Amino acid sequence: MNYQDFTSRNNLLIKQDVQENISKMKILLCGCGIGSYLAEAVLRMGCLDLTLVDKDTVSETNLNRQNYELNDVGMPKVHGLAKRLQSIYPDATITPVNEFLDASNADDLVKKADVILDTIDYLDMGAILLLHERAKVHKKHLLSAMSVGFGAGFFYFSPEHKHSFQNHIEAKTGRPITEMNYAEAFQVVLASLLPVLNDDVKIVLERVIEQMAKKQPCPASQVSAGGMCCAALTTTAVEHIARGEALRPFPQFYYLDLHKLIRNGQGTVVS
Repeated sequence: MNYQDFTSRNNLLIKQDVQENISKMKILLCGCGIGSYLAEAVLRMGCLDLTLVDKDTVSETNLNRQNYELNDVGMPKVHGLAKRLQSIYPDATITPVNEFLDASNADDLVKKADVILDTIDYLDMGAILLLHERAKVHKKHLLSAMSVGFGAGFFYFSPEHKHSFQNHIEAKTGRPITEMNYAEAFQVVLASLLPVLNDDVKIVLERVIEQMAKKQPCPASQVSAGGMCCAALTTTAVEHIARGEALRPFPQFYYLDLHKLIRNGQGTVVS
């Protein structure tokens, strides 16, 4: 497929030099649930080198909000997603890694990437912290993105930025993160966000935290609008990175609430 034809409708909205930067970006996507929409969005914007990392398989419960089809059920998510991406742009370099992110593979995966998209499930806090630590060591752009009800948000970690989830959590609690359970660590990250979240989302998150504390399965309520919004918001941030424009780093939170936008015209909150 001809790349210029593929990206021709990006013209004027994405300048030629920025499009060239996008074409050369190596994207590492960790977490192919909500991240499945991000992968397609950055590919359609013109990113042609994506590495997909996840060990999960597609289930029917994923189909309401993730970028899979019924015939993908039972398939590893990385393979189902790779199949979809290559049906859109067959010449793209799509590397599926059907593994958990851990100490055996994180360093090699991170150092090859230019931009890291973190959509790892918050239940796997160890993998998230490892990914962020390796990104910090190798000075990579990292966007930690999430679906938030009928909306989405992300944190940005720049190559030069020294702040991290781990030192933020430890500074707030006065305890090493190794002594905390998932619920405690997760709650610290969410504490600064609760004032800007709507009541429905707060109820969902409070229930998730309660179940996490009891070490019970806690599938959070999620809708397709949130996943698609997450892809749009985060892909726009990737385009800003390609422009060389600064993003406000963590602990700033970029948040788009579609209900709030529709109800009263207030959509974007940076807190």
